[in-house]
Amino acid sequence: MKHLLTSLFILTLLLAACGGSPAPTSAPAAAPAPSGSAADAIIAAMLAQLAAGPYRTDTVIVSDSGTINLTGEMIPPDKLRTIMKTANFESETIAIGDTAWSKRDGVWSVLPVSGKDILQAAFPELTAESLGATISNAQKAGSETVNGEEARVYTYTSTTFLEGSTVVGEVKLWVSVKSGLPIKQEIAGEAAGIKSNTVQMIEYDAAITITPPM
Repeated sequence: MKHLLTSLFILTLLLAACGGSPAPTSAPAAAPAPSGSAADAIIAAMLAQLAAGPYRTDTVIVSDSGTINLTGEMIPPDKLRTIMKTANFESETIAIGDTAWSKRDGVWSVLPVSGKDILQAAFPELTAESLGATISNAQKAGSETVNGEEARVYTYTSTTFLEGSTVVGEVKLWVSVKSGLPIKQEIAGEAAGIKSNTVQMIEYDAAITITPPM
């Protein structure tokens, strides 16, 4: 079960590593409407988020194995905090540079894995070409409002590889008209024969800080 939770968590981070610029201190001008294809617009948003300042993700994953609630706070390129909750399991993880810590039953300990391994999953080194290879059937799907923010909507099929398995997800992505950053995504996916439905909200917040817990 823990292996599945970890795999789904990493998958969520990979799919969520979409894009953004540092959270602005004043309202920016609206991002220009993408002039290329839907795939080009999706890739541009993903690459933008990889350069983002602090941001937070709130994610709910529902599968036959149960429901996973995830809260992630990211400060690219080298700081990450996650809180994972299920019906009978809860953990918190912090990764800063080379070091990672985990809290179980209220007690923090240093993890035996490198913080870089966790950070690499959260902030993968991606290019337009490598992202393009994972995206197919990209479509523009109009515009909608998310929490009062106007967004362009895209749908696409994501095909990636995770721990030797092919991971396929049907993704609906909302990209802010104002900032050009992803602000929501829904994923109907399958990994290692496990089907799941994911809803993720993304918030950019310059006030987020992540410090060593011990």
